Amino acid sequence: MSEQTALFSSPGPLCEQCRLREPCGAAYTDKACGLGWGARKLGGRQVLHPSFPITHDFIAKLGGVDFSRVVARPLVVPKLPPYIAQVRMRKALRGELHEPFYAVTAGQVVGKRRRPLTAAQVRECVGLRDEQRLVLLLFGQDLYLERLWNNAASFLPEIAAAGFDLIIAPSYSAWEPRPRPELLVAAKRSLLVFERLQELGANAVPRMVWTIPHDAERWARWVERNPCVTHAALDLTTYRGDASFDEQLSLLVHFDQLTGRKLNFLVNGPSTLGRITSLFAGVSVERVQLTNSRAIARDGAPGATFAGKEETEREIVLAARRIVRAQRPVALT
Repeated sequence: MSEQTALFSSPGPLCEQCRLREPCGAAYTDKACGLGWGARKLGGRQVLHPSFPITHDFIAKLGGVDFSRVVARPLVVPKLPPYIAQVRMRKALRGELHEPFYAVTAGQVVGKRRRPLTAAQVRECVGLRDEQRLVLLLFGQDLYLERLWNNAASFLPEIAAAGFDLIIAPSYSAWEPRPRPELLVAAKRSLLVFERLQELGANAVPRMVWTIPHDAERWARWVERNPCVTHAALDLTTYRGDASFDEQLSLLVHFDQLTGRKLNFLVNGPSTLGRITSLFAGVSVERVQLTNSRAIARDGAPGATFAGKEETEREIVLAARRIVRAQRPVALT
């Protein structure tokens, strides 16, 4: 893949005059915006379509959708295990959490609360010891992530000082087939939150999002300008179809190659043996860590206890690692 990859010989109907053409890069692809956006389509008329003046007003307030002015700072990321289970705020979990790492999401920490929870409050509720690491995944329902954005002036300083060992930047939605400005804005907003959290002293990791090679290449150029970036996060929860997941994996591999196959990735979403094996085989067994919001964190998930569900999920990840390692070619001596 390359930035010149094109599916069509002519650009999309809005692309030639679009102010977002350069950062968007989708003019000659099937992701190019259509002429209109009806209220009955996914997202309704409030969607960020290039023909709506509010779209460009919103983007202007972000300082544009380019990444060039966002600067990363060095951070020390603790060595992450292959699998990190996600917990909910349930006192019933006390006595079941024995692993060195756990994660909690935006729905639990931000939710509809007046103030975000601290790491100490989460630990107290679920029974984590001080030496057990706690990762805050700012992933979850749009409602909670929009509250985070709208209350950033007060919420982000509190979250940065809340005592989490690692904070993953927000997974703002880039639902398809919404127009391209939706993805461009989602990527920029998440990166701005990441930058602000780092400015406030938090151990924050950027979340990356893409749908075409141009997106992955923009992220790769940003990493090149910010060589202190060693970790990135992806949220693949919503890519449930095989075609969409394979597309995401292909773009991740493309990005990984462009950045010298050196970054570590915390990937949220994959839970089946096949998908996890493909992820490890395409990128790296050592540089990919998994977490999943659906497999065990929900009360209705199958299994008698949280610890039992957690062990099942971890075994799937470890089985995928064994499969990929067994398939490695043996070096000739």
